[in-house]
Amino acid sequence: MSLDIYPSGEIFLDSDNQKLLKEIKYLIKKNIQNYPVNKITINSLGITKKGLKPNYLEYCNEDLIKALNKLSEYLEKKINLNKPKISLYADLHSFFFVNWHKDSSFYDYLNPKHKFFFKEKSKCIKFYIKMNYSFLDLICKDNYGNLKRLESNNKKLAYFEVRNTHKTYININSPNFLKKFVHKILDFFHLILVKLYQKTKGFDSVRFANFYFLIHEDNEFWAKYTSIEKERANNQIYGKNAYLDDHYSAKNKK
Repeated sequence: MSLDIYPSGEIFLDSDNQKLLKEIKYLIKKNIQNYPVNKITINSLGITKKGLKPNYLEYCNEDLIKALNKLSEYLEKKINLNKPKISLYADLHSFFFVNWHKDSSFYDYLNPKHKFFFKEKSKCIKFYIKMNYSFLDLICKDNYGNLKRLESNNKKLAYFEVRNTHKTYININSPNFLKKFVHKILDFFHLILVKLYQKTKGFDSVRFANFYFLIHEDNEFWAKYTSIEKERANNQIYGKNAYLDDHYSAKNKK
């Protein structure tokens, strides 16, 4: 597998799963009060942000988990995975403007010791659900600079492999003949918002959030990845700076 050729795309939902998606959005909003903190520690420097809720499913009731499992049964049939399994790790992020990155935990694409992670042939797919007022979708980019704009809405869900290079983008409805022009303007505005977000404490509103969940191939490789992500999230929730220092410094270890 080429180091940066990973799947991404969109899956259209039938009428039953569109109704199920609506129910899931309701349950995500209903469960918001169960999350233990209103801000998390994002790095070893102790910097905190509002609006980021990693490991969200751990604090949700069984109704949401059951509904998400039912939706995943439909999605699993549409993606080419061997023994697909939904993870109980998921994130809820609001107003989270980010530039190009990979969701590769502490594995660094440029670190020779971590090449095995990016060469692994099995896959871990991340889907995202946009809450009713969210205007953020994702763009994926390959090694050749080719861009692919994804879009989730009430009728379809976008997905990408976690090792894809991707960033958020502002997506609003516009006529087809104006889309390129509108994207150019909004992409410039997005760059400003990325810089602004980095300097603020974040913004918290579940109505403007994206809910990210994982379906991966059932093997030890991805079980370890999701376990690392869950541990990292729990240490962010409870402000364990020493752990976060070790986690993020691992990228630079040779």
